[in-house]
Amino acid sequence: MSTHSKERLEIHLEKINIDFPIVNGIAVEKIDTLGLYIFDLRSEQETNYSYAEYAAFVINAEGNIQIINISNMPFATPELEALANGLNFIREKSTLSVVRIN
Repeated sequence: MSTHSKERLEIHLEKINIDFPIVNGIAVEKIDTLGLYIFDLRSEQETNYSYAEYAAFVINAEGNIQIINISNMPFATPELEALANGLNFIREKSTLSVVRIN
């Protein structure tokens, strides 16, 4: 999910090979309910709107949250290609697709 525009998301999607949806254009108010870090505009070179720092929520076929990754800094975000590769691995190994929560 992303607070960024569809155009900005499409630039990122060109760099990775995935076959699952990523939602974009989510209102900052909705993002706040998920506990994400929201940053206000600091300079015109970044964006012209408030945005949420990167996070990933993966919902499995049963509708359960399988992966949660919330970052508060851009360099602490998961590599999307590694995430996609991991998801493909889990899908191939059905016994690994269970949700693990401690």
